[in-house]
Amino acid sequence: PIPVEPSFGTYNIDVEKIKETYNLVLELKNQDMSHQNIADHLNTNSIETKSGTGEWTKIAVRDLITKPPKYLLNVL
Repeated sequence: PIPVEPSFGTYNIDVEKIKETYNLVLELKNQDMSHQNIADHLNTNSIETKSGTGEWTKIAVRDLITKPPKYLLNVL
């Protein structure tokens, strides 16, 4: 895991796990699933958000697709 400092505090993330989640989200989007349906799928399957807390929302899914974190793009 690498440390990340969002505006609300510091936490460690597992880049490989986020990479897997990102790829899954892209696969689901390519199957024409809506952002809400993708969020529901991630929550139903207990796939953690990057902070490891909270639940996926359609906005979080949209942001992951349209604005992937820079640290993630460096490992793809």
